[in-house]
Amino acid sequence: MKKITILLIVVLFVCFNFVYAAAEKTKKSGSEVLKELVEKEFAKLEETGQENNVFNIEYLKSFYWSLQSNVYVNVAFKADLEQDVKRIKTEIESRYNKAVAKKKEIIAKQNKKIKKEENKIKWEPPKLEEIMPKTYHAFFLRIYKKGKMIQNYKAPIPYDNKPLEFYSFGVILDPGEYELHIVIADAVYKQIAGSKIIKINVPDITVKALMKKRSKLTTTEPVFYKAVKQLMQENKLFTIDKNSYEIGPMKLIFYPYIGTPAFKGTDKPVLTFYVFGTTPALIRGSNQPQWDVEAKLEVLKNGKAVLKFKPIKMKNPYFYQTLQFLKKDKKPLEPGDYTLKIKLLDKNNRKKGEIKIDFKIVS
Repeated sequence: MKKITILLIVVLFVCFNFVYAAAEKTKKSGSEVLKELVEKEFAKLEETGQENNVFNIEYLKSFYWSLQSNVYVNVAFKADLEQDVKRIKTEIESRYNKAVAKKKEIIAKQNKKIKKEENKIKWEPPKLEEIMPKTYHAFFLRIYKKGKMIQNYKAPIPYDNKPLEFYSFGVILDPGEYELHIVIADAVYKQIAGSKIIKINVPDITVKALMKKRSKLTTTEPVFYKAVKQLMQENKLFTIDKNSYEIGPMKLIFYPYIGTPAFKGTDKPVLTFYVFGTTPALIRGSNQPQWDVEAKLEVLKNGKAVLKFKPIKMKNPYFYQTLQFLKKDKKPLEPGDYTLKIKLLDKNNRKKGEIKIDFKIVS
């Protein structure tokens, strides 16, 4: 009878371990859980176009950079992630407090058995802020053209305590229409995900398109920047940026004004745009054709010129200029609504163009 009992215990022990091992094998890893969460949202977007608005993802605008045969596209968007960050932080703090309390309880029990004070276990828990994640959400992107997925990316979304203006990401695309399917997911506990479909039409600003003959000079949408800085090194990775966008291969990072630009009188915004219809010409003594485009700028208030700049010489079809709105007496323009008028002249082909940009001066 005793042998049978022992045998039964052994069998039960083996069965328990087998079931336990099987359960461990079927337990999903964190990456598998995240993948399932993300795939579920992508399936809804692709099959029914149903968006999940939990993070209120909002498309703002796109910025374009001319390449030889395609276009570098930077997409700016917003997403309300702060409340979800608070949820994750609260969960981490709760688990931290429970773990610390349990560890202290175990140490206290062990120390009761130790008579000498110098031999007792001493332990300080890590600081809560030290165990908080550096990122809380992951970004996933699938790009579709004519219903076919042509590119897909993923990257962490940066987190800091600074106010959010926008997030951005950059991709290289041919001119044309695209659907961008976006999923943002909780990367810590893999519990929540939001999704969005963004449709964009990438303009043809390839070098060939810029050089095409036209009846007059025209431009891309003018864009003002708070600053344009040089990156220390080339970045070829797909990256999500906060309050800026970068052209990694060119080692440039841009800080644009979003919406109607508003400047203080002492600000020095950078204005950029591409010009269509210019013609480079071969200059004596040079092996390379040279551009010779002149831009004349003036600021209008109620249709009347209140400020004029010295003519700007452009050496390529990309207008890039730092401006400061100071009058002749070096005092800034008064707060109000203004218009910047720019007259363009290509001295090689005698073509002309003109654009007007509304802006504000604020106190």
